Amino acid sequence: KASRILFLCSANSARSQMAEGFARQQAGLGFEVVSAGLEARPVHALTLQVMAEAGVDIAAQRSKTLASLKNPFFDVVIILCAKAAANCPLLPGNPEPIHWNVPDPVPGGGGEEAPRERFRAARDQIRRLVADFFERGYCTAFLRTRQNYEAILDHITDGVLAHDLDQRILFFNQAAERITGYSRQEVLNRKCPDVFPGGLCGGKCAFRAGAATPVAETTGKAVEIVTKDGETR
Repeated sequence: KASRILFLCSANSARSQMAEGFARQQAGLGFEVVSAGLEARPVHALTLQVMAEAGVDIAAQRSKTLASLKNPFFDVVIILCAKAAANCPLLPGNPEPIHWNVPDPVPGGGGEEAPRERFRAARDQIRRLVADFFERGYCTAFLRTRQNYEAILDHITDGVLAHDLDQRILFFNQAAERITGYSRQEVLNRKCPDVFPGGLCGGKCAFRAGAATPVAETTGKAVEIVTKDGETR
């Protein structure tokens, strides 16, 4: 299974495209590299030009939004600007984001050469960051930490499900798979009530429609659920 890395920016037109291009050179086999933006803008012409100057052809890369990605599951998420960091939703599996916050080369005037110099400065900073990420062991450390985290939760005999404030499921351990009959691939990134119409919390969920309190607890009470096969447990 390839490890998936996402480079995210407010618009997938410059910084995240550069990071994807350099990472594809560095990552090698065993990695899938994707870039996206919170909104889609065409890849900036200067992005293509300054990357070509560095010997990296990214002409085949396309601008994408995070919402348009068919596969939203990533092992590492690297965010390149403050706007994306403030507005990035929780992703399935809840990968811990890395923040680089590279200055945006697009705004500002200065004639013909000044914008090109801004793009070159962003390119060179991103090239150094990507090289450090792969060559200094940061990528390996992040992936190993994530694998250990998942292994610990998968060895718990109780079913563990986690969702965000919109009830979209982020984590589903192996015990939850055994109990419910659903695989994690079937439930991750879906809303809990859509997967379990009868509810998993006996009507006590603090996130259900009309719930008055932000926190609720159910302890020591039997709750009936319906499994994937229609069995009541």
